Amino acid sequence: MKKKNKKKYKKKKDKIKEYNKEYGKLNKEKLAEQRKKWNKLNKDKIEEKRSEKIKCDKCGCKIRRSNLSNHKKTLKCQNHNK
Repeated sequence: MKKKNKKKYKKKKDKIKEYNKEYGKLNKEKLAEQRKKWNKLNKDKIEEKRSEKIKCDKCGCKIRRSNLSNHKKTLKCQNHNK
């Protein structure tokens, strides 16, 4: 984003947020339909990303991305390096 545009955005940031909220309220069904279509088209990508193994930044264990929040609550992860 150009400096000129950043300054304009900072000035109108609150108006833009308010407009987006109103648009979301008025077009709830339309947006839900678009999300459903996108999810159907990208079902394989979404599933692949969710089942991808990643490394926990706290303890270094390899776990699935979808299980990361639950893993961080475990004693094994919380007691690591204590």
